[in-house]
Amino acid sequence: MTGRKIDWSSSNAAIASVDASTGEVTAVAPGTTEIVATSEGVSARAGITVTPGAAAQMTLDQGDGQSGLPGTTLATAPSVIVTDLDGFRVEGESVTFSVTSGGGAVTGAAATTDANGVARVGGWTLGSTPGPNTLAATSGSL
Repeated sequence: MTGRKIDWSSSNAAIASVDASTGEVTAVAPGTTEIVATSEGVSARAGITVTPGAAAQMTLDQGDGQSGLPGTTLATAPSVIVTDLDGFRVEGESVTFSVTSGGGAVTGAAATTDANGVARVGGWTLGSTPGPNTLAATSGSL
């Protein structure tokens, strides 16, 4: 195809973008799209699926900095977000929550990340003694 112009496009640039002059495809977010190459009225299509990589990072989502009376269940169940090295959220990752200080208990301590990469405890009841209470979340080596 030397000397012939090839036009490149993506059916969904929010999933994968394509350099219109070189055809180089760049993943943008998980999902499925189609890359189209057109030259002299003839087109070829290739399906592209962008999937997250392995879990690499875990960050706090909701539930930090709350306060409550000893022995009460907090209003917002703590949650974390699990992402891969590129920041794509990872679905289906096992996360375990555990009380690390202050006593108390969690329900739903074994959680799995949802389609948005979020894992949440069922509830967190503070310990019976006033003072700081902390909760840890672990997933594999995270």
